[in-house]
Amino acid sequence: MSIISRLSGTGRAISFPAGKPPDGTCEFATETCLAKCGNRVPNFQAEYKAYDLFCRLNCRKLVSRLTAEIETSQNKVLSWFTESGDCPTKLTHKIINVMSILPIPQNGFTRNKELWKLSQLISNVRMVLTEENENIAHSYKEKGMVCVPNYYEQRVKIFKAGKIWLCGAGTVSNPGTPFSTCGCGSVETDNSESEEDCGLCFQLSRGCYAA
Repeated sequence: MSIISRLSGTGRAISFPAGKPPDGTCEFATETCLAKCGNRVPNFQAEYKAYDLFCRLNCRKLVSRLTAEIETSQNKVLSWFTESGDCPTKLTHKIINVMSILPIPQNGFTRNKELWKLSQLISNVRMVLTEENENIAHSYKEKGMVCVPNYYEQRVKIFKAGKIWLCGAGTVSNPGTPFSTCGCGSVETDNSESEEDCGLCFQLSRGCYAA
């Protein structure tokens, strides 16, 4: 049986092949992103298998397979496109349906704006929209998160409702706000720091899962 997701540091992760179609799934990638992409894998065999399954299987079968794979992981968390690839237009609604059925905490990065907007309607999903320009990231007023990558330092700035929220190294960029920040293995608030745990953050409505 082909594996849809793979083990990651926080649970399981879904990856599709990187690059522009037809060889990759990064339909919305910019020239900068493609030039700086760290995914120089000679062939994306596992990623192509996962992508093929998402194209061929219906939502019920995908959820069934993913549920079985997630059950084998200690951490019941699913990350989307944090390691490779993105959601192409043709799979947007299928992936949203899968996300909405899976009851576990989910997160990830995408340049697919429709996926990003629809995912905000799912309480246990936190997708981050990637933009190259910080001024554009500032302009978003929706409740969702938007990030600007720093390719040299391999980190991101994340904005929420047009305001900088956190940096990829776990820096608290806005002390005094009502929600926590996380990154690089820990969750920090004004008064305490605890181990990064997406499942616990979801239960406690903190970090990315704060209202």
